[in-house]
Amino acid sequence: MFWLDQNQAMPTEWFAGAPTPDQRSAWVGNIYRVALAHHADGFFEVVPFVFGAYRYLMYFASLAGEVPGDDEQEVRDFIRTWAHDFEPDMRTSRLVKFMRADAINRDHIYEPDSWRLDNPRQIFSFGQHLLEIVVYHSRLIAETRQYFYKPAPGLGRFYDRICHCNQLLIRELGFSAIHSVGLEDTGYIGYEKQR
Repeated sequence: MFWLDQNQAMPTEWFAGAPTPDQRSAWVGNIYRVALAHHADGFFEVVPFVFGAYRYLMYFASLAGEVPGDDEQEVRDFIRTWAHDFEPDMRTSRLVKFMRADAINRDHIYEPDSWRLDNPRQIFSFGQHLLEIVVYHSRLIAETRQYFYKPAPGLGRFYDRICHCNQLLIRELGFSAIHSVGLEDTGYIGYEKQR
């Protein structure tokens, strides 16, 4: 499928045990690691999940795999510029995205209008569910020190709100914001593990 560089079909086992759409449940699957064909050090971890009637994927990409090119210094320079002079740890940082698992083409992957919730009032429950998946990842892949969220157009306020409403939980997990300035200034939201 288009979201894998290898043009493979999404493995059926990723959603084994998931509730059916008519059950309208919340569910989180296992963490799977997928290598990237175009980059020797590139990979992402993916967590399948269900919310309401829809299937989603949240992936945690290595920053090295997200940047084209093989020259390590060029990759580092690109990421430092992208991160507004903050230098992410290339090995222990992840770029976080989520998308509809059943998206039919690239234009459909991150388009919010293509995966509206059944009930708009569920938006905060959905946000809490997303955060719980990041918590799940941080506990099972404990070496991850930094998480970066670069929202698709139209989702910036949503990400901002999730992080703002869950500051206590984020601090309890040992994370703090990478920048004191907001999403409008950096283009991303970043958190770093302090302990």
